[in-house]
Amino acid sequence: MSSIYLDGNCRLSSYGAKITGAKAVVTIHIHVNDHAALGFLLRELEEIRAAQMAPPASAKRSAKAKPMLALPKPPLQLPFLGDVE
Repeated sequence: MSSIYLDGNCRLSSYGAKITGAKAVVTIHIHVNDHAALGFLLRELEEIRAAQMAPPASAKRSAKAKPMLALPKPPLQLPFLGDVE
C-alpha cells in the first residue's frame, strides 16, 4: 500500500468518488502553498505510479528464463601440484 505525506504547506481541499460498475475512481484536491512542496508531492506520486506499473519481479524473471541445455557437468578444476613422491 502506498501513502502520500502532506506537510504544513499542503491542505486537503476536497475529495470524492465516482463508481461505475465494479470500478471506482477517487478524486483528491490538494492546495499547495510552496513550490518545493508541490515538487516533492508530484515526485512521490510519480514513484507510486511507476511502482504500480512495473511488472512483478517473478514475472520478469520467468519471461527471460532460458531453457536448460543437456550438457554434461564440467570437470573439477583441481590445481596440479606436480609429481608427489
